[in-house]
Amino acid sequence: MVGLKWDQSCNLRQAMEKEGTMSMELSCGQEPGYLMAKISGQWTAESAKQVLEAMRSEAVARSLIHILIDAREVEKPKSEMTRFDTGEYVAKVLGFPFKLAVVGKPEVYNRFGETVAVNRGACIKVFFQQEEALQWLLAGTGKPGPEDPRDIAPDPVETHAASAR
Repeated sequence: MVGLKWDQSCNLRQAMEKEGTMSMELSCGQEPGYLMAKISGQWTAESAKQVLEAMRSEAVARSLIHILIDAREVEKPKSEMTRFDTGEYVAKVLGFPFKLAVVGKPEVYNRFGETVAVNRGACIKVFFQQEEALQWLLAGTGKPGPEDPRDIAPDPVETHAASAR
């Protein structure tokens, strides 16, 4: 991976360990035209939220809207509610203008979370082969390259917090 940013995964790990929610790990790196995110560990609703927020921050910092998520090392969640909650949160923090391709294992992903996210406006699709995921992710972009950061919507978590003040 080009430009792998290990400090992002270390910062996320430290924050999750401090909060007692350490169950997933994230590492990010930039490839031409997209953010490459690798996640591993036990899939819980809370850890998924933290990982998704960190991914969004990293994508915005790099002015990227395409994210390839390698989730082949993620363990099956303990309940279907985890899938539902994760799908809702994907749509909330990584909805328009982001486009996400997830590479997972068939025994872990049943497409429920994907369906929840898509029904709430997210552009996300789960694949079981990385080549197919990348082809779909970059389709219609011409040559891969950074996107215009002005097209990235404001952070909905921060917007909500600011409006509540």
